[in-house]
Order: sequence, then C-alpha cells, then structure tokens
Amino acid sequence: MKKLLALLLALVMLLALAACGGTAATPETPETPAVPETPAVPETPAEPEASEEPEVPAVPLTPEEQILADRRAAAVAYMRAISSVLWTVDEDILYTLNNDVTPEEGTKRLTLYAGKIYQGLPYSYAAGSEACWMEMLGEPDENGIHPVSGVNWKLLSGTGTYARLGVDCSCAVERSWQSIGANIPAKSTNVMTVDNGFLRVGEYEAPTDEFTDTVRDAAKNGKQVMYAAYALLQPADAIVYRTINGHARMVVGVDVVRKDDGSINGMKSTVTVVEQTGGQRGAFNTELKKSVNTFFYVDKAYTFSELVSDGYLPITIKELIDPSPIEELSIRDNLTEPTLDMLFYGTISANRAMDAITITITDASGAVVQQCTARPSRANVFGFNMSQFGTDGAERLNGSVDPSALTAGKYHCAVTARIINGDTHTVREFDFTV
Repeated sequence: MKKLLALLLALVMLLALAACGGTAATPETPETPAVPETPAVPETPAEPEASEEPEVPAVPLTPEEQILADRRAAAVAYMRAISSVLWTVDEDILYTLNNDVTPEEGTKRLTLYAGKIYQGLPYSYAAGSEACWMEMLGEPDENGIHPVSGVNWKLLSGTGTYARLGVDCSCAVERSWQSIGANIPAKSTNVMTVDNGFLRVGEYEAPTDEFTDTVRDAAKNGKQVMYAAYALLQPADAIVYRTINGHARMVVGVDVVRKDDGSINGMKSTVTVVEQTGGQRGAFNTELKKSVNTFFYVDKAYTFSELVSDGYLPITIKELIDPSPIEELSIRDNLTEPTLDMLFYGTISANRAMDAITITITDASGAVVQQCTARPSRANVFGFNMSQFGTDGAERLNGSVDPSALTAGKYHCAVTARIINGDTHTVREFDFTV
C-alpha cells in the first residue's frame, strides 16, 4: 500500500512539471501489484443498552374502590388539617385538661404562652375534648398563622373548670372519621372495639367488649400474626394501645419489607402515622423556618416490631371498607314553629357529628348585631340542647345573644349547625320585631 501511495505521489509531481513546461517524464516503472490487505475483522456489534422497564399502567379503580379511596383521603386530610394549623394567643393562658379541677389545682393543666407559635390543636383530655378550637381562630396572617384573641376564658370555664378546647389522641382519630360522615360516637381508646362499632384489621384475636391490655393481646397472637395484620393497614385506619392508659394513632402509610423466605421483616417494615401526642413539645417548622410548639407527631414511622412490643392493635370503621352510600345528612329542630320566646328551647339533632351551633341576629340592613357559638359535648355530638345558650356553661364558646338588649326595630334570627367536615346548615330561622 505504501508503494502505491509513493507511485501516486510521483505521478502527481510529474504531471505538475509537465503542466509547467518541464522535462518530459521518464516512463513509469510498472507497479508491483500490492498485496491485498487482510480484510478487517468486523467489529462485534455493541450490546444494545438495556431499556428501562416500561411503567406498568395503574389499574383503574372500580367505582366502589374509588368511593373508599376518596373517603380515606378525606379522613387523612382532616387529620392533617387539625395537626398542622398554626396559631398564637394574645395572652398567657392556663387551663385544665381534666373536667374536675381548676387550673390552680393538680398537674393536669396546660399553659399557652403569648408570642409562641403553636402547631395543631392543643391537647385536651378525655370526655370534654372538642375540635371547636377552630372556632377561636381569626383570619391568618401572611405566614398562615391564625390569631386567637378576645376569648373570655373565665366564661368558658362555667363551673370553675377552664374550657378544654382541643383534642386528645382518640378524639383526633374519631373526629377525622366523623368528618366523612361515619356515624360513630366519640370514644376513648378502651372502647374502640368491635362491640362499639369499630372493626379489626387482620386476623388477630382480642376481647371484643373492651381493650384492657392490648400488650398482652398482641403478645398472645404472636409476631407473625400481628405483622400480617399491620401489613393490611391502609391510610385512615388506626392503631390502638391500651393498658392503664391508652393511645391511638391514625395510619397514613405502610411499607412492608419481606425476607427471602417471604415472611415479613418486622424490623424493617413500618407504619407511618399522624398522632396527637399529649402535651406540647418543640419542633422545627420547615415552611416557617423556625421552631414552633406542637401537640402532634406528623408522618412518624414505627416498625412492626415496635408496634407489637408496645401492644398496638389495628382497627378501622365500616365506612372505610364498605362503599355503601353513607346515610344522607339529616339535621332536625324539634321546634316546628320557632319564636323569639322559644329561642333557648328545643334540641338540634343530626345523624352526623356536629361541632358548633351558632345563633346570629341581624338587623334590617343585614348587619350582625348579636352572635354566639356553642358546642355539643363530646359525649353527644349528635345532639344539642338550646338551653345551653342560656347559661355560662362550658359549651359556650364566644359571643353572646340577649334579645332584651336590642333597640326597637325589625330583626332576623338564624340558628346554624356546623358539621365536623366544616359544612354549615341553617336549622332554625325567623323574623321578629322589638
């Protein structure tokens, strides 16, 4: 090949000289035939790059599955709302967590400090707990922080016990369930059992009449039985513990990890929850980029192994596993012809949990001249006696209504009931003249 290139180069030079009028070129020596090149070994084709596994298209939910998915999402959203709301108070406030002591007595009391930022409804213990704290919240500022001001805490105390206006752990879970229309009464952890309208998740065994020692119950069932039950949990289900005291957590996610033999790895499998923790603690708020005081753990994960050791049993409610239509909302006022004289008489009842009853009096121009809000007791969120507006009991939240203090003129009175999910409905109204 080199010889061939040399000859070609020489030929080019000779032609160039001839073109310039130079000496005639010497006849070219015949080229020795070039040795044919050894054919190049063709390259082995490169292995095609492994293509990514095609995404498996999501299987569309059936209409029934979609109903249940929507209910679960709504219950979790309610729990997240009451666990993340930001607020402050305008003065230091001391109130009790029990229903039988004043703030100056005992240790079951809570202090809220002016200037502190709080996240989530405050902790409040047992039967008096309500979600009505939301009624106290003013319009949020640019950071989403609601002011709580102008509250007459002494008025709310009624018989000397300061108002308990937050939620405890079981109340937070139950209120979230009630927000989707679940017709269950508010309970404490010891009666969140099958006999009281709650359902087990999984095949574990436990007494149906009352949870008295769930640590014992979990241990009797054994780890693998309890692991299998935890693996069946879905968002909006709950896990409950009870011995002398109790605790409830709402499930927001489950991650199941299995061993090579297919059994569940309890040390690596987790249940993620939102829970009212009882009392307050400091936590860093990523949106505010500062520390706040909170009463909740949000998106905290516990291993299956921890849950068995601590004695947590998984439960749910009918509305989360049965897509049958929830009974249509019905609110009833037993006064068929309400009048001003009968304003503080009669009862308001509903087939959904209520968290506030409000009386609003407006003048002829439509301006609000008197208003007062009260709450049903946790023991009976499905009924409210209007006579509670006529006292300074613990059900009274804010404002006041005294028709005798009105000046002469025409007025309109409306009584509204707010359902746990936030919907408000007018249940009584009439016009009157002073």
